Amino acid sequence: MWSTTSGTLSRDATTANQAIANDFNASTESNILALTNVAETVAQKAGWTAYNGYKQVHGSKKSGTPVAHDALGGAAGSSKSSATQLPVK
Repeated sequence: MWSTTSGTLSRDATTANQAIANDFNASTESNILALTNVAETVAQKAGWTAYNGYKQVHGSKKSGTPVAHDALGGAAGSSKSSATQLPVK
């Protein structure tokens, strides 16, 4: 019922049944990894920006906290960000 296989183990690539290609390019792999990391970071930031924007516009159902005008599309970094408060619906 059991069959046996005999042979020898060789780690010499020249005696392998098929050619072994050593075409690993560390620079290419590094570039792909860096691009993947950047894409992930951009996607995460876009998701959080959309989520926070939705929360600011629609507010929390638990509270009616006011939202600054800048949060609704006003000038970024304005020193008057707390001057105009709009109620959240």
